Amino acid sequence: TCLGVSTNLLFSYRRFSITVVDEASLVLEPVIIPAIAASDSFVLVGDHRQLAPLVCSKQARQEGLAKSLLERLTIHHSAVITLHSQYRMNRPIAGLSSVLFYDGKLCCANNIIAEAVLNNLTYDPINDSTYSEAYKLCVSNLLNNAIVFVDTQSYKNPAFCATFRNFGDVVNSGEAEFIAGLCRLFVKQGLSESD
Repeated sequence: TCLGVSTNLLFSYRRFSITVVDEASLVLEPVIIPAIAASDSFVLVGDHRQLAPLVCSKQARQEGLAKSLLERLTIHHSAVITLHSQYRMNRPIAGLSSVLFYDGKLCCANNIIAEAVLNNLTYDPINDSTYSEAYKLCVSNLLNNAIVFVDTQSYKNPAFCATFRNFGDVVNSGEAEFIAGLCRLFVKQGLSESD
């Protein structure tokens, strides 16, 4: 890992021709610098539009620590290679991401990925809950239901009322319960807990 470079004796006397850092958008700059300094060149792999480094200190975030080296270096367009094919999302989900973050350039690698849905799912409303309609859409095997937006405005549903905790953290137990219930529903339908 990047952290090991500054503390492991091996790296104090060896030089490498290249360093490849995967998920570089998650790595703090002070952590990544020793790793790339130990080589003649480096490749940072990741997507700064997804997850940023986790910085708990508000002051550190304000002073720029939450911005990864990968994100800083993207201003050098000639050094950036953007991959446009993705293998994780079906067409509706990839289309939304493409429009919101990738200037419409993101596409599915093939039709199998583009048309992928969760098969063999059915919704059996054993106990009618506040979320029944949303759950029904979420377990749909229709491609058009690949994206479901659930209105969690607390004035419409008090269960979704947010509370504020220490250090400005916001907690929404209603949203957490909705997601937990959805996960239980998926597992009940046969999806693996590890998925």
